[in-house]
Amino acid sequence: MSQVTGFKAMVPVVPNFPRLASHGELDDLLTPGSKVPFTDASDIGKYAAAALLAGPSESSKFENQEIDLCHELLDFDELAGILNRASGKSGVKAMKRASYAELQGMGAAVFGQLFHLLANAHDFSAKGVAAAEVQAKFGIVFTSVEGALARDREQLMETLANVK
Repeated sequence: MSQVTGFKAMVPVVPNFPRLASHGELDDLLTPGSKVPFTDASDIGKYAAAALLAGPSESSKFENQEIDLCHELLDFDELAGILNRASGKSGVKAMKRASYAELQGMGAAVFGQLFHLLANAHDFSAKGVAAAEVQAKFGIVFTSVEGALARDREQLMETLANVK
């Protein structure tokens, strides 16, 4: 989460969900049954560090590997539930939107939402199987969204300060 400064107090910004901090809303362009893969940025660091620090006997394990770190598939109702549980609040809601154009009209469209539209056309369910294989091969466990939010609870609470 980053900060945007202006003449008023600093407001937390969540790039893919611009109305989360201000309205407690996850703008939802997913069709029923579609889910988006999530990755904890710290997991990227864990895998990169493991590859860079691997000794001679382990370095071949990382050579020529493309490692997919997307592992947890969620729709935005599920994500709202996780955000509410992790924060102890109840005001985060997934808000279905008819189209990207609707978000543009609201002034709430961001580039990342186009990936939500991609999820409507792509089945990511195989990511769960691939994630299990990656974790078994490299011995590095992925962090769940809920686990990442618990770790970063201070930032989460700052972001949701205006949400009931």
